[in-house]
Amino acid sequence: MGSIMLFLTYQQLRMFYLRSLKSFQKEIDEYLLSKNFKLVDQRKPKGSDWKDSPFQKPPAFQFGPAILLNGSPIIWSDSKYLLLKVKDKEEVRNIWLRIDTTYFQEPKLKFIADTK
Repeated sequence: MGSIMLFLTYQQLRMFYLRSLKSFQKEIDEYLLSKNFKLVDQRKPKGSDWKDSPFQKPPAFQFGPAILLNGSPIIWSDSKYLLLKVKDKEEVRNIWLRIDTTYFQEPKLKFIADTK
């Protein structure tokens, strides 16, 4: 029983790190390098950005399955969004990034370039 609690505590700390502390900058830089893009700006999307987004705007409050572990509520799956402004040879364009984190799984990064 003790090893199960230790494993679940590890997963909880890992999710906290992935959702709150990790910037995923290494993965972003590798993607941009593979596409020959240069990063100009990186930020969280604002309200007006969502009208041209390839992703659906997340709700202000999200309800879903949650469990209590070590006295803390845990949301099973979470998504974070970033808007990257990049420059290629001729133009500046936007790339949307969705970072999905789910317990017991590796984070998933999805890059989508604006069609403008």
